[in-house]
Amino acid sequence: MVNLLDNKSIRRNVLLIGILGIFVANVFSQEGATAIVGQSSKTCTGEKFVLPTSIASNSDGIIKYLQLISASTEERSGLFRSLSNEDKSLIVRLQYAMQIAKRQNLSKEQSALLLEAINKVSADTFDKTDPEKIRISNVWAQELELKGLALFSRKEAFEIFGGLHINRSDEIRMLTAYMNLLVNGMMKRRQLIHEWPDSERIMIWKTQLAFHLAASSLKNEQRQFIVDMIPKIGPTFEVSRTLKNEEREAFARSLEKDIFSVFTKQEGYAIFMEIGIQQKVEDGLETANLYPRDCGCRWYCSSENESCGGSCRVVSYCGPFDDWDCTGYCRVL
Repeated sequence: MVNLLDNKSIRRNVLLIGILGIFVANVFSQEGATAIVGQSSKTCTGEKFVLPTSIASNSDGIIKYLQLISASTEERSGLFRSLSNEDKSLIVRLQYAMQIAKRQNLSKEQSALLLEAINKVSADTFDKTDPEKIRISNVWAQELELKGLALFSRKEAFEIFGGLHINRSDEIRMLTAYMNLLVNGMMKRRQLIHEWPDSERIMIWKTQLAFHLAASSLKNEQRQFIVDMIPKIGPTFEVSRTLKNEEREAFARSLEKDIFSVFTKQEGYAIFMEIGIQQKVEDGLETANLYPRDCGCRWYCSSENESCGGSCRVVSYCGPFDDWDCTGYCRVL
């Protein structure tokens, strides 16, 4: 087999194809559930959670990316060409974000390069009608090639940036598990994920963070926070298992404080505290009478330990990664 990265000109063409011409898919719909995409809102005693406009409000990018990487290599180029430039840029950003989620031991420099790529990819990257945009994209692609080969082995660089002809089985497994969870309602998602081993829960949360890293309209500081948080999810779970109840609560509050120092409460909740809030599913379990208006419910686990009162819903878990005891307190789900 010819080593595609041995020859400089071929190597550049491969990476240019990977960066500028890879992903695509036709949207496929999920069966058996009604997905309500857009502004998610619930109310209890006047306090409302509204999904911020900065947070991606649907999972189309995941659906399109999954459709692409599940297709044969012969079909992928044609599928990619059928996408809008905006869709192409979203899919490529998701590809890079998933590399951060799936690779366990990225160095700080490697993570920084992937974040740089996520920040730079836009619809303009794929605009073939403007000569200046084409020139800028080609220059950036060559710079990314050089940086990638300096920080990764040739094999790794091809796997990360080569795109079209790479086996993406890890991404398929991670994203399929995530999307399968989203066909359930919020309460069912929580029930299911708490029955899974930590390894599966960690995979789900890494996938969610990668999705928001790629799809949400975040500030650079917020994206950097997510990049730094992804490898900490596993150790966070491990630490929490060794702590006593009071220590667990203090640990959770500290983590929550760090999140809210960078994100608004609504953003922090949507990204770090509720699985798949960008896709609300009606499954018959969540109806208006489950959210009474005569008590002090909050949409997140109150740091003031607000009492639920007699009629509000009590939840067992809340907080970062939905992993912290919250019995006796309530929030809108």
